[in-house]
Amino acid sequence: MKTNDFELIVAIVNSGFEDNVMETAKNEGASGGTVISASGTAKADAEEFFGLSIHPEKSIMLLLVKKDIEEAVLKSIYNYFSITSVAQGIAFVLPVSAVSDNLKKQIISDKEKEDN
Repeated sequence: MKTNDFELIVAIVNSGFEDNVMETAKNEGASGGTVISASGTAKADAEEFFGLSIHPEKSIMLLLVKKDIEEAVLKSIYNYFSITSVAQGIAFVLPVSAVSDNLKKQIISDKEKEDN
């Protein structure tokens, strides 16, 4: 189960953009992910600092991807859904130290299907 072949991309965007983010990630080779509904808690001074109106309803996407596509997926999400876009998104990557064998097989199998 120990592996360092995967990374976890976490993307947070205004609610309503989750399908667009997932489609963008899939176009770069991600096999899918998990969407969690959330609420933002930014302070008023954050709105003033960024010059934005903070939308409190958020969606968090968790995407487990192979390391070799992590940069392309992250860049694509950032290009379309950055903090200055209507989606007001942020995205970051967390290291993954272990993945269950069945999940690893599913991700690899999905990638092989796309390649064929």
